[in-house]
Amino acid sequence: PTGVRLSALVDYPVRGFVAELEPDVPPSRGLPLLARLIGRACELLAASNVPHNVFISQRGRRVFLFPQCFAERLARGEVPEAVVATGVNPAVFEISGHMLFKRQQDYDAAD
Repeated sequence: PTGVRLSALVDYPVRGFVAELEPDVPPSRGLPLLARLIGRACELLAASNVPHNVFISQRGRRVFLFPQCFAERLARGEVPEAVVATGVNPAVFEISGHMLFKRQQDYDAAD
């Protein structure tokens, strides 16, 4: 939609998209457009049985959409045992830079 810029993430550890309002678009006009775009993308992913995460930033002016493949990779045995042992399923929380530790030894080993 006019006023919303959609981009693929490049040079980022995971695949994803970012939709953001153009700088000159007022939130009163742009946020409904952005919400419809992200909502429709989420509907399409859900209809295709693709798990995904949404991260909203800048008071709603920027929205990240991360399709997930961790569960599929886990089922195929492609995830290293050390990652599986942490008990963490990487999702938007971790991708956004927050650290979640479920085991004391993982916290103690963090630099």
